[in-house]
Amino acid sequence: MNNIPLITLISAAAIDSINPCAIGVLVFMITFLTSIKGSRRKLLSIGFTYISVVYICYFAAGAGLVRILAGISFLDIIYKIVGIIVLVAGLVEIRDGIVNAKKPLLAIPKSASPRIKKYIKKSTIPAAVVLGGIVSLFELPCTGGPYIAILSMISRADLKLQGMLYLALYNLIFVLPLITILLMTSFGLSSEKVEDWRKKHKSTMRILIGISMLVLAGLMLSDTI
Repeated sequence: MNNIPLITLISAAAIDSINPCAIGVLVFMITFLTSIKGSRRKLLSIGFTYISVVYICYFAAGAGLVRILAGISFLDIIYKIVGIIVLVAGLVEIRDGIVNAKKPLLAIPKSASPRIKKYIKKSTIPAAVVLGGIVSLFELPCTGGPYIAILSMISRADLKLQGMLYLALYNLIFVLPLITILLMTSFGLSSEKVEDWRKKHKSTMRILIGISMLVLAGLMLSDTI
């Protein structure tokens, strides 16, 4: 195996991008900024800072993990283990989506909520930097399955530079919904409507993420990729 189908990468990133954790924190931040009647420039600058930090953190974490995995001599065994983990996580996501779990098993820990709200209320660029880092750290358990699967594929294929380009593309697709929501709310869309949409479709998003994880796990465990 010396490559990963681009459609697999794009599909995994697109599904991962409908991430209720990251979107929820962004909407919360936008709601707070608009409630204090901050200028559009302030809203955009803080919002894009937050999104940029999420992108950088995810890219850095991915690049680091690829490097670690690439140096493991028994990578094929690790690859299968990751495939099983992704499979189980996918089933959990589907279960949470079907029962509309109020406390999903794969979610940002409740213990992180006060810290997140603390930095949202500060409404500054430095606070947005910290917030982006915190969310990136805690949201991996929420929807990190597709990303971990792709990272394992990149490591196993030993793609090097192409792998880094794949990571850059994956993470760009991952933050596109955040960018879209930020732009739409800054130009008039009510953040309450965005949040209502997120809550209404939260279960569907989890089911879609879970299904994508099952597909990726199947590809990994069957050695298709």
